[in-house]
Amino acid sequence: MELGADDYLTKPFTHQELITAVNARLTKQAELQRQSDKKLDELRREHHAALPHELRTPLHGILGLSSLMIEDHATMRPEDVLEKRALHS
Repeated sequence: MELGADDYLTKPFTHQELITAVNARLTKQAELQRQSDKKLDELRREHHAALPHELRTPLHGILGLSSLMIEDHATMRPEDVLEKRALHS
Protein backbone atom coordinates (compact mmCIF):
# COMPACT_ATOMS: atom_id res chain seq x y z
CA MET A 1 0.00 0.00 0.00
CA GLU A 2 2.91 2.36 0.73
CA LEU A 3 4.11 1.92 -2.87
CA GLY A 4 0.82 3.12 -4.36
CA ALA A 5 -1.55 0.15 -4.41
CA ASP A 6 -5.21 1.11 -4.11
CA ASP A 7 -6.40 -2.16 -2.64
CA TYR A 8 -5.34 -5.75 -2.13
CA LEU A 9 -6.75 -9.15 -1.30
CA THR A 10 -5.00 -11.71 0.84
CA LYS A 11 -4.98 -15.32 -0.30
CA PRO A 12 -7.06 -17.32 -0.08
CA PHE A 13 -10.01 -15.08 -0.91
CA THR A 14 -13.59 -15.91 -1.72
CA HIS A 15 -15.46 -15.08 -4.89
CA GLN A 16 -17.55 -12.62 -2.89
CA GLU A 17 -14.44 -10.82 -1.59
CA LEU A 18 -13.13 -10.52 -5.14
CA ILE A 19 -16.45 -9.22 -6.45
CA THR A 20 -16.69 -6.75 -3.56
CA ALA A 21 -13.15 -5.47 -4.24
CA VAL A 22 -13.79 -5.10 -7.98
CA ASN A 23 -17.11 -3.31 -7.36
CA ALA A 24 -15.41 -0.95 -4.92
CA ARG A 25 -12.77 -0.07 -7.55
CA LEU A 26 -15.43 0.42 -10.24
CA THR A 27 -17.43 2.67 -7.92
CA LYS A 28 -14.33 4.69 -7.04
CA GLN A 29 -13.39 5.00 -10.72
CA ALA A 30 -16.91 6.15 -11.63
CA GLU A 31 -16.78 8.79 -8.90
CA LEU A 32 -13.39 10.02 -10.09
CA GLN A 33 -14.76 10.23 -13.66
CA ARG A 34 -17.81 12.14 -12.44
CA GLN A 35 -15.60 14.62 -10.56
CA SER A 36 -13.33 14.98 -13.58
CA ASP A 37 -16.30 15.63 -15.89
CA LYS A 38 -17.69 18.19 -13.45
CA LYS A 39 -14.36 20.02 -13.27
CA LEU A 40 -14.04 19.99 -17.07
CA ASP A 41 -17.54 21.47 -17.42
CA GLU A 42 -16.66 24.19 -14.90
CA LEU A 43 -13.46 25.01 -16.78
CA ARG A 44 -15.35 25.19 -20.08
CA ARG A 45 -17.89 27.61 -18.60
CA GLU A 46 -15.16 29.76 -17.05
CA HIS A 47 -13.18 29.77 -20.28
CA HIS A 48 -16.20 30.76 -22.34
CA ALA A 49 -17.14 33.50 -19.89
CA ALA A 50 -13.57 34.78 -19.87
CA LEU A 51 -13.34 35.14 -23.65
CA PRO A 52 -13.64 38.80 -24.45
CA HIS A 53 -16.62 39.91 -26.47
CA GLU A 54 -14.25 41.10 -29.18
CA LEU A 55 -13.05 37.53 -29.75
CA ARG A 56 -16.45 35.90 -29.64
CA THR A 57 -18.19 38.27 -32.05
CA PRO A 58 -16.08 37.51 -35.16
CA LEU A 59 -16.41 33.82 -34.44
CA HIS A 60 -20.20 34.08 -34.72
CA GLY A 61 -19.87 35.34 -38.29
CA ILE A 62 -17.42 32.63 -39.21
CA LEU A 63 -19.56 29.92 -37.66
CA GLY A 64 -22.72 31.31 -39.28
CA LEU A 65 -21.22 31.37 -42.77
CA SER A 66 -19.71 27.94 -42.25
CA SER A 67 -23.12 26.58 -41.28
CA LEU A 68 -24.70 28.07 -44.40
CA MET A 69 -22.04 26.52 -46.59
CA ILE A 70 -22.36 23.14 -44.90
CA GLU A 71 -26.15 23.16 -45.23
CA ASP A 72 -26.14 24.32 -48.86
CA HIS A 73 -22.91 22.80 -50.19
CA ALA A 74 -24.67 20.37 -52.51
CA THR A 75 -26.55 23.14 -54.33
CA MET A 76 -23.95 25.91 -54.22
CA ARG A 77 -21.86 26.84 -57.21
CA PRO A 78 -18.38 28.30 -56.68
CA GLU A 79 -19.64 31.75 -57.67
CA ASP A 80 -22.39 31.45 -55.03
CA VAL A 81 -19.75 30.88 -52.40
CA LEU A 82 -17.87 33.97 -53.52
CA GLU A 83 -21.10 36.00 -53.56
CA LYS A 84 -21.99 35.00 -49.99
CA ARG A 85 -18.46 35.84 -48.89
CA ALA A 86 -18.69 39.29 -50.48
CA LEU A 87 -22.08 39.98 -48.87
CA HIS A 88 -20.77 39.22 -45.38
CA SER A 89 -17.43 41.03 -45.66
